[in-house]
Amino acid sequence: MSLGRYERALALWRGGVYDGLDVPSLASYAAALEEQRAIATEEYFALSIAAGNGSGVIPRLLRHVGEHPLRERGVALLMSALHDDGRTHDALAVYARLVRRLGEALAVGPGQEVRRTLAAILDSTGPESVAGVEALLETGTVAQS
Repeated sequence: MSLGRYERALALWRGGVYDGLDVPSLASYAAALEEQRAIATEEYFALSIAAGNGSGVIPRLLRHVGEHPLRERGVALLMSALHDDGRTHDALAVYARLVRRLGEALAVGPGQEVRRTLAAILDSTGPESVAGVEALLETGTVAQS
């Protein structure tokens, strides 16, 4: 699907699925629809970043990750957009928050997509970023050079 179609489809969505209805039999259906919405939103972000508009979607990506802090695809996309916008420090901080949240909530580390995104960021920025990530994971803050 094209970027424009995702944009138009997502613009039609208003509020949560079945907001205001307390019908237990619809809960699993509503959750499945919300999952499809999150997937479509992340596809839109990925296409926007690939088209060179990563900086334009950062505010919406920040909101999306705030609403879905354990969705690793959204986090990886946010990291990429921030790095592409020259905000590598912020991208590394997003990674550190995910590591902390996953550890606290699920006792797991980040998955392959997030690790690949981190590796790509570190490859493009050089060895000083590796030290920054290590400091970030130890202290929660990135050492800036």
